[in-house]
Amino acid sequence: MKTLLWFHRDLRTHDHSGLNWCLENGHEVVALVCRPFVESSNFKLQFWNECVSELKQNLSTAGIPLFISETSALETIPPLIEEYGIKHIITHRRMNQRDRMEVAQVIECCAIEVKELGDLTLYESRLEQELSLDLLKPFTKFKKFAEANWTVPDELSRHQKISIAPYQEKSWLTGGESAGLQRLHDYVHVTHACLNYHETRNGMLERDDSSKFSFWLAWGALSPRRIYHELRTLEKVVGPCQGIQALIYELVWRDYFKFLAKISGESFFDLEGIQHRSREYIQNTELLERWRRGETGDDFVDANMRELKLTGFMSNRGRQNVASYFAKNLCLDWTLGVKWFEEQLIDEDPENNWGNWQYLAGVGTDPRDRIFDVQKQALAYDSQGIYRRRWLGETIELQDRILSLLAIRSQESSICPSEVLPPEDKKNKQRMDEVRSAARRLNAIGVIGIYQKGEKIDPNLVRGPIRLKKT
Repeated sequence: MKTLLWFHRDLRTHDHSGLNWCLENGHEVVALVCRPFVESSNFKLQFWNECVSELKQNLSTAGIPLFISETSALETIPPLIEEYGIKHIITHRRMNQRDRMEVAQVIECCAIEVKELGDLTLYESRLEQELSLDLLKPFTKFKKFAEANWTVPDELSRHQKISIAPYQEKSWLTGGESAGLQRLHDYVHVTHACLNYHETRNGMLERDDSSKFSFWLAWGALSPRRIYHELRTLEKVVGPCQGIQALIYELVWRDYFKFLAKISGESFFDLEGIQHRSREYIQNTELLERWRRGETGDDFVDANMRELKLTGFMSNRGRQNVASYFAKNLCLDWTLGVKWFEEQLIDEDPENNWGNWQYLAGVGTDPRDRIFDVQKQALAYDSQGIYRRRWLGETIELQDRILSLLAIRSQESSICPSEVLPPEDKKNKQRMDEVRSAARRLNAIGVIGIYQKGEKIDPNLVRGPIRLKKT
């Protein structure tokens, strides 16, 4: 029997229910994966491409072709059914309403059996039938219920027909199943960095400050159950350990938002959130662009936003701060922040992205509706300013040069951005862009004004030469 195995956020061959089911039942399998259709950063697409490339190679060891589609599943699947005489579609269980709607549309369009096998969760996704929205508010209630009533299933053995390509290190952050498994092995069994996770997890500078498993978890290149059982294996050797417990705690948090998405339906994506709470938001394109570019004038926020733009990653500590700042300090529509993260983050996970933003915007399940004091957080987690200097170092130096030049001019005098640079750099576009960025940060905090043809101008509307002037 010919079966279409529709991959989505499960780009792996280990612990894969759908793949095992097809092979154990002797089905002739054709596999499909569709490229993500939200606007995506190059970092995100590169990681996804690496995951898919390795998946294609691994599936080929069992004689399974993988089609990589540039169009949606609804556009791609009907022609495949007709061409290959497909009788079944197998795909993993979806947890949010938008992904479930896509499956429902395929079912309606194709009129053949679609079987959902396999979870992206630690616990069985079908257990959501035992939950209510009340049991998911707050997180601690869900955690206690899950630990008292549920168990983590055993990981499925990889089918004997499948071989995983050996890991070949290009950089430590490489997409693909073998890279995810290697990262897990190194972090848990080689460096034992997981033992100190509870102490290092708020670090923002080093690779092993946190596990970084989220890159591979987001695309299903690494199973959460594999992580859980590897941690429990180590725990049998070293005994009870805070670091291991803290990592498992994070896996439960990950499940929490997935179950919350499943139960709350479309309200999970609403501006009012699952609380149906109306808040006042302002519409300000300039503020939005400043935040995106890391030019708000707040060093801690800007450093995190620069890291995101330049690497496709931001620490959990950073994410909480920039999201709180966006929703509570700038009072901007938090769903715009979600969409920027969705576009930029390599490890973007829809349920955790939307769930965390709701939580921090005060329309989700945070019972305290907290506001992060960003300056206090910077002192607590970057007391020496090392993180901020790493991502803003040159910008801060250029800001100082701008202010120094203006300090020796009269109040009415202005300077050209090129005056900030040495002669050999004046025609260097990248260096000039940095000067302009430094100027926009100073403008954001009201220290200087940006002028064009003698008139003060919104930095987002600048086209052509500008001058800088003390306010």
